[in-house]
Amino acid sequence: MNRKSPFKYLILTAVIIIIDQITKIVVRNKMELYQSISVIGDFFRLTHVENPGAAFSIGFDSPYVNRIFFSILTFLMIFFILFLLKQSKSFLEKLSFSFVLGGAIGNLIDRLIFGAVTDFFDFDFINIFGLDRWPVFNIADSSIVVGVFILLYHTIFFEIRDVKKENLSNDMPVPEKKDDFETDTNVEEEDCFESGETDKENKENNETDS
Repeated sequence: MNRKSPFKYLILTAVIIIIDQITKIVVRNKMELYQSISVIGDFFRLTHVENPGAAFSIGFDSPYVNRIFFSILTFLMIFFILFLLKQSKSFLEKLSFSFVLGGAIGNLIDRLIFGAVTDFFDFDFINIFGLDRWPVFNIADSSIVVGVFILLYHTIFFEIRDVKKENLSNDMPVPEKKDDFETDTNVEEEDCFESGETDKENKENNETDS
């Protein structure tokens, strides 16, 4: 895929959105709100919750304000990511933008239709960050996280490396220009030629005087 057709990566975005919406439809239709089903003991559960705010339930007290604010914010983010996707030259960057875009649109659909995002993955990560359980999330949230990690990987291992190489090349001494060397050589040859001519003339004059 070349830079002229970056939107081919939107196929991945569409797949993420479809999977995200199918899983949410199943959860809403098959599970009661706050119902929890054990998958791997207490470590992994499917728990149906509706989140009117952002990640980690961040938001305002009013569900209506949350719906309007986060919908507008998501729209702005989507347009910005599309711009970055169009400008990007890197495969990893385009891949990361596709993941983030799929997650953002998946959650935006929930906000516009239901006023809240359907979450259901419920993990217990041994009290990380002082939390008894990790905040419940969904496919769209996972997609955004994957996209961010890909972008971080690209930045750390590729962009920073390229900057270091560029700085190293700028610090290297610049060799003398070939033209200057050739000019100096020509001058030396002309001096030698003129010196030889002068010696020849002096020798002829001495023979004449003799």
